[in-house]
Amino acid sequence: MKRVLSLFACLAFTTICRGASLVYSATSGQNSASVSFTMLSSGQLQVTLSNTSIMGAASPGDVLTAVYFDAPDVTVTPLSASANMGSIKNCIICPNGTNNVSGEWAYAATGATHLISATDFGFLKAANLIGPTNLSGTIAPGGVDFSIVSNAARLNQPGLVGTPVVINQVIFRFDAPANMETSAIGAIGFLFGPYSYYTANRFDGSEAPEPATFALIGMGLVAARIRTAAKSS
Repeated sequence: MKRVLSLFACLAFTTICRGASLVYSATSGQNSASVSFTMLSSGQLQVTLSNTSIMGAASPGDVLTAVYFDAPDVTVTPLSASANMGSIKNCIICPNGTNNVSGEWAYAATGATHLISATDFGFLKAANLIGPTNLSGTIAPGGVDFSIVSNAARLNQPGLVGTPVVINQVIFRFDAPANMETSAIGAIGFLFGPYSYYTANRFDGSEAPEPATFALIGMGLVAARIRTAAKSS
């Protein structure tokens, strides 16, 4: 699949904290996203990642592929990744009624930084997948398969025809420390397309981690590709 290499220059960001939930949102150009973090009564951390773009996706670069967040001294274990019923599109071999996308999304962490992604960024492997159920394609994250498009998505666009995607949002659940609070979560970054990114700053001015800080888990490869793309554009 063609790799989309683009940088977003203009960013508007808001964050809302409601009780036990923390919500971030960001907009850059025609792409918008939000992510909420909620501590459930079960003690699990629920992360809801949404593509809120008003304009429909016209290419893989308009598909929400990942979110990363800063949570120092916090260890979480991924349990599941679920789409809303009926929201998986362009997957002719997916079982009817399925909403389990755990085998299409991956999780990795190093230090304070946690990454949830449907694409491999050159380093995520099958071992990073949240679950074992592969719905389509290779048994590993890659491309923009099962990434998130907004409700306005135009799935007949040449760059998206035949590409399995999820409409609106994916919900992730993690085992979390018993005393974890959403206040432990810091800077947030959203990523659109296989090799592009933009970051969202917290309202208190703290910055999302730069891609180079992911070097221990391979995110340095992403930063290198981004720099190469910026020079060639």
